[in-house]
Amino acid sequence: MLKQTRARRSASPKQAVDPVANPEADPVDRAELLKSLGEKFDRQLVEMHSEAREHNAGSVLAYRISLVLAIDIVHYGSGAAGDILKFLGEHILAVNQYRNAEDEAEAAKERGELAH
Repeated sequence: MLKQTRARRSASPKQAVDPVANPEADPVDRAELLKSLGEKFDRQLVEMHSEAREHNAGSVLAYRISLVLAIDIVHYGSGAAGDILKFLGEHILAVNQYRNAEDEAEAAKERGELAH
């Protein structure tokens, strides 16, 4: 994996260009490609997370994900580190807000209040 990282350098994942693109290939809709990849990665991550929980191996998954993030930071530079930390913070906030809303809804339900 580290050898692959050293082999190619680019400004950011969104700006990455295939240096050996086939000029005869159909043009790619970048937005659609990124959407498709996002959905694929989501499915794979959910599957890996479920398997890690099933086997009480969350630390193994966390280690591997953090390794990939470290490689990306080294590969793409300090801007990538900023993006990763920004996205991580946003995700933590969103998960906390969701959990808080669930807790509030459950407490309201226990008090006999109707959800709005």
